[in-house]
Amino acid sequence: MRKTTCTVALGLFLLAAPLAAAEDPLLAESRQKLARMQDKIGEWKGEARTLLILTLSVAALGAAATAVQALHPKRSKPITVVIGAVISILTVVNTTVYKVDHRTYELALVDAQKIADDVDTSISSYIADESPANRMQIFKSIIDQTKEFSNLERRIKGAPDTGGKEKSLVPVVYAAQAQADREWLSFVGRGECNLLSQARNDAFQDAVEKAALYLRDTVRVKAMRLDALREYVVNAASADYAPPVYDKASRTYLQQARLQLNRSYAREDAVRWLARPAASLRPRPEIEERFTMPADFAGTITRKVAVVARDPKRNVAVPKDGSFAFELGFARRGPAQVEITLVGLEIHEDGSPLSARWSFEVQVDGAPALEAPMKRYDDAGRPTRCRYEPKSARRATVSVTPGRNFEVRVLGYKP
Repeated sequence: MRKTTCTVALGLFLLAAPLAAAEDPLLAESRQKLARMQDKIGEWKGEARTLLILTLSVAALGAAATAVQALHPKRSKPITVVIGAVISILTVVNTTVYKVDHRTYELALVDAQKIADDVDTSISSYIADESPANRMQIFKSIIDQTKEFSNLERRIKGAPDTGGKEKSLVPVVYAAQAQADREWLSFVGRGECNLLSQARNDAFQDAVEKAALYLRDTVRVKAMRLDALREYVVNAASADYAPPVYDKASRTYLQQARLQLNRSYAREDAVRWLARPAASLRPRPEIEERFTMPADFAGTITRKVAVVARDPKRNVAVPKDGSFAFELGFARRGPAQVEITLVGLEIHEDGSPLSARWSFEVQVDGAPALEAPMKRYDDAGRPTRCRYEPKSARRATVSVTPGRNFEVRVLGYKP
């Protein structure tokens, strides 16, 4: 009986151990940040006391030297020389080891304790709120509070306060898709349209796509769908924009966006914990257009495809509900392979009084080939024209049956 009881107890322990270990990674990260702040506050209190003692010691020694000179003017010289040397040593220590005085420490400690208290409150809110979206926002505030604390460290070390702001984005400088420093990953997106708001939106979505692909391919969250990773990045990251550049020749705006993702979010356990699974079923397409590509085409050709919403009951085109023109490039890569590239897009009607969210899919012989993820489209350019540079262009290589025409379908979805 005792053996059976021990076996059951051991089984329950082994079953509970993984559950106990599966702590929310961002909660663990937040607690580590708070512990570091509290350790640093204790360190600063000790340094403030040391500085105060040094300051009082210098003052006391100065007063002692004055008193010795007044009471024993004949014998005071060697004593005052020694006291002066000690004062010099203490002053050198004070000015070289410590960049600020004890009053700066005292003021910084008040701010530091308030930040630590705010982080502690945020952690309590994080634990109480079970919504993944709200938890991501709370963790963002903890990151901001950590930046404030870092600025206090800079102030104590005598470095300039950055105000929590990163270096400004300089246009056309970011050649790499992802540049990493200690805490942040940066992804730079590009948009080129004749409508500035659309170029800005395209640049942001391009950066989101690069971040989502990074999570899928580098962090190796391959089991999660790409649209779920895109939504995760939008909720977790922050963005800033370069000044737009207007090209007179093409009459388009070139816009760049930099998306910053804290490394705490770019961990596999954090993504799996907080990312919401995407819907498994897509809605019925609002737009569908199909055409046939000849089997014997060679080299590279470009095809402009008009995609217009239709009334399913009357089977007539309804442009006001959505009208787009896609420029697709087709390149032969072998007898049974074709590369498809999204070269450009025209928005004639977005299907809304202001702007509307759409996603698009290109299929070849019924199989998915290209995807333009859900984003906002604006027809205010009348029409709005956008181009995609080769590095940012969406492309895919698909298999086709040699010697047989293949069908291309363009599908448009609304949320």
